[in-house]
Amino acid sequence: MAPSLREGARVFVTRWGRKRVGDVVVLRHPSRQTIHTVKRIVQRLDTQFYVEGDNINASTDGRHFGRVKAEDIVGKVLFQYHPTFRWYL
Repeated sequence: MAPSLREGARVFVTRWGRKRVGDVVVLRHPSRQTIHTVKRIVQRLDTQFYVEGDNINASTDGRHFGRVKAEDIVGKVLFQYHPTFRWYL
């Protein structure tokens, strides 16, 4: 599968709404809770989810850390955008 997010993209995330198979979500990394990562939901298992990255050959995902709890999902990605300018100080 081709990556959904382009290099340097910013994402708009919503905390509301039902998470479904195929959704791209932001989640707390299971082994490093201070890091957020973006993955795609590939399977729903009761109150847990199995996620994978779109770049299957270079992704740390459910194959490495297993299922993700629903409370570890920060939100669903609604769209991506690219900044048109940079701030210089």
